[in-house]
Parts: sequence; structure tokens; C-alpha cells
Amino acid sequence: MRAFTLVEAVVSVSVISIIMLATGSAVVLAMRALPDPQRPAYRVNQSSQVTDQIVAELQESRHIVERTSSAVTFTVADRNGDGAPEQIRYAWSETAGEPLTRQYNQGSVVNVLEDVHEFCLGLDIQAVTEEYPGPPVESAESIFSQYTATGDCNYVVNSPDWVGQYFHPDEFLPAEALAWTITKVGFVARTAGLPSGQIYVQLRPATGENKPGTEVLESNAMNEDSLSDTYEWIELPFSSAAASNLSVDQGVCLVLEWKKKDDAADIHCVQSQGSGRVETSDGGASWTHHESSSMRYKIWGTYTVPGPNQTATRQYITGIRLTLQAGTDAETRIDTAVHVPNVPEVLSTVWELDFDTDPRALDINADGVNDWDQYSGTFDPSTLSNGIWYAPDHGTEGICIAPGENFAELTTVDLRYRAMSVGGFGAVFWINADRHSGTSANLVANLCKPDTSSQELWFGWELESGDEEWVGIYDVPDALVNVRLVIDPVADTVGVFVNGTHKGTYTYFRGNSNPDALAWVYTNGCSGEFDYVSIRVGGNSP
Repeated sequence: MRAFTLVEAVVSVSVISIIMLATGSAVVLAMRALPDPQRPAYRVNQSSQVTDQIVAELQESRHIVERTSSAVTFTVADRNGDGAPEQIRYAWSETAGEPLTRQYNQGSVVNVLEDVHEFCLGLDIQAVTEEYPGPPVESAESIFSQYTATGDCNYVVNSPDWVGQYFHPDEFLPAEALAWTITKVGFVARTAGLPSGQIYVQLRPATGENKPGTEVLESNAMNEDSLSDTYEWIELPFSSAAASNLSVDQGVCLVLEWKKKDDAADIHCVQSQGSGRVETSDGGASWTHHESSSMRYKIWGTYTVPGPNQTATRQYITGIRLTLQAGTDAETRIDTAVHVPNVPEVLSTVWELDFDTDPRALDINADGVNDWDQYSGTFDPSTLSNGIWYAPDHGTEGICIAPGENFAELTTVDLRYRAMSVGGFGAVFWINADRHSGTSANLVANLCKPDTSSQELWFGWELESGDEEWVGIYDVPDALVNVRLVIDPVADTVGVFVNGTHKGTYTYFRGNSNPDALAWVYTNGCSGEFDYVSIRVGGNSP
């Protein structure tokens, strides 16, 4: 075997030295290329990934429920197949060196970026202002209608013979008047004989022929012994809710109806002047209207005109501006701005119910608490079909109820529902709004069917006296109806809309008859259908 020469050995050693040097250099370069958390490039890379994640998730957001410069909470569409949205929160303590955290639903808070020295989230907001008429303003009491000329005849009120006066305040109402209310009536009368007679002084809606209808708005008894032997002006106050908020197209008849004993009163009339006197000689079975004769009478009242417009301002996110810096090196700071295509609304909380599934399992605002439950009794899921709750008559049982919420901010309620059978209180929505200090505004919107071919919406609230105020809206189609309530706790008002048309704005009172924190839908006295319920709280402040 031949040995290496000296030259070959020297060459071999040189080659091996070169290879080892190259290998060592490669190792050093590889080691230098490994990520170093202290190097600016590493921090920029990590910050970029986190920034991209935050921006991507915010661009998918449905509602923003928390927004500060260093924290944001929002909901995104269902990601785990349970039918409910997910809630995501990013937050930084604003203490340099503390981590940026992320929380998914009600899971653990996880650090997504360490050693954060700046995290500033700016949201571009588009304010959308809705303007609608404010509550009506009531006028001072004034005379609406009168005829006071000296009388030349009298009319004796007895068992078959009654007298009255048709009137309409059209000449006294301004063009913008919304409604009118009767507060007092006056007429000229004297005793007709024995002091034991009695008459009813009534207000009745007039028919199209300007004659008294059968409905009585209000009735006050007047005894004959309160009258003198000579003609005098008699004034009687009226305060019934039925004589309030009358349509500007509605005429009324003052009716003096005999109650007991023989001749109850002599009523002074003007035979050949004025117009509108009505009389009956068959106890109200039929009436005659006189175009050229009048009672001597006065009608006092008030009217309402539209108040100043109110506004409800809603906030929508159109863009995101994000600054993020990890570490102390300012070169690692990242600034980005992007457009948000789905324009999520800024809210404190939200509930939505499409009746596609059992509402007791929903958590639309992703706060970890089921949104709805039955108030009492048992909710039957079999009454759900094709996104409709076919609600049988349960009274106050088998209904769905929103969880504890004070509804103390701007609250917008959108409903789509209908009554399905005649009678009862109908298909009902109830909300205890503007709740604080043990009081709340108990607001109720009832859709009911007076007959088989129509619906009426009755909106009611509690008065300071403890009584209830109800407003009827009659031009409601016999179909699923969109009802919208805009509740403004700052102004203590609620605007009512039916199928997109404003039907009035009303001032409410906070009572304590039902102070529980709730909103609910149910049927009472009839069956109904519910297609959609949405309650959005917040948005009226920048």
C-alpha cells in the first residue's frame, strides 16, 4: 500500500480546513438568523401578525359593545356551529411592558403580544340621526264653540223628549292641530217644576249626519234642585279620557238626556238663529238635526299641536385606525387604517329573536347568559315553525322574556307580529324601560283584532296617578305588522311607528307597579304570531 506524500498530506489538510471554516461560518450565520425576541425585526413581525388578526376580526364584527382607546369588545357571526354569535375582546392595561390580551366569549384571557408599550385603537364613526315629531304641545283652555244670543224658546226635557247641540271646533283649531279635548260645557237652563227631576249631561260622538251616536264619551248627572226658577248659565267640567285626544275630524253632540221624574229641566234655545240643535221625541231612538236653530251653549277645551322634533342618533363604525408597538424601540411601531365594510353599530347591548330555534338557548349578545326564558308556565318549542312563533293564548304563560336590563339608554325596539283571533288583549309586547331607583316606564304595545278582517294597535303606559293611558291606532292591516318603538330616557318619551309611519310620540312616567328588569312578548285572550323581535340599547352618545 502506497503512503501519502508530504505534498498530498499538506493539500488534504488545507482542504479539510477550508471545509471546516465554511461549515463554521454557516453555523454562525444560521444562529444569527434565528428569531430573537429582542431584535426589532422580530417585534415588527409579531406585531404585524397581531395587528392583522385584530383588523380582520373587527372587519367581521356585527356590533361594537365596548370601545375605548385601549380596549374593544365586539360580536362576530357564529363560528362554532351553535347558532349564536361569538364575543371577542382585546385590551391593554395602558401600562408600558404589560401584554395585549384577547378573550374569546367567556373563556380565559390570553396574552397575544408581550411587552406592549403602545396600543391605541381609533374607530371612525358615522353618526346617523333620525328626526321625528316630539310629544304634542297642549294649548291653554279656550272656548271652542258657542252660541250665546238671547233665546226665544225653551225645550222641556222629559221621558221621551231630549235635546242637544252638535258642535265642531274647526273654526277655532289651527291648521296644524293634531287632536282636541273637551274640558267644560255650558248651557242655559231652569227648573221645569218639581225639584226631584234629574238629567244626564252627556258628550257623544256625532254621526255623519251631525246627530248623536249611541256611544257616550262622558256623562254627568245634574239634579233639577240645583237649578233656579229663572234661566241661568250652567257650567259642568268634563275630565274623562274618552273626551280627550279627539280626532280633528270628529264632531261631538252635547246631549241632555232625561233620567227620572216628570219634567227634569227647561233648556233655553234660539228658535230661528244659529244651527246644530238636535232633539228626539222617542227617548233617543231617532234624532232630528236643525240647521237654523241652536241651544244657548259654550264648549271649552284644549288642542294639541306637534312639539319640537326629537332626534335619535345612532353610531356606526366605518373604519379602524390602529397603532401597536411592542418593546421600547420606536422603529417597531405599526400604524394601520382600514375600512369596515359591514358598518357595525355601536351599542351597549342587543337582543334579537328570529324564532328560528328555541329562544331559550340564544345568546345573541354573547355575554354568556341566555337571552330569553319563559316568564312562567312552560314554553312549547313545537309552536315554532318556519321562523314564526305561533303563540296560542297563554295569558302570561309560555312567553319569552329578556334578561335583567335597565334600558336606561336610547332603546330601539323593532317587532314584527300580529293577532290571530278576535278579542282579548291580543299579541303583546311589554318593556319596563328607563329603569332606575326602583321605578320604570311600563310600556305596552298590543295588537288585537276587533273583528275577523282588521287589527288595532293599542299603545299604553302608566300615569303618575297610577292610572293607565292608552292610545288606539286603528289603520292597521290584518297581516304581520312592523311596530317600532324609539324610547328616549333623556326626554322621557317614546316614538311609535307602524309599518314605517310615525304614529305619535308620547311622554311617559316612571312608576313602580312593575319595576322588574324585563321585556317580554306573549298573547292574552287570543292567539298570535311573532316573526321578529329586536331590542337595541345605546348609541345616542358619541
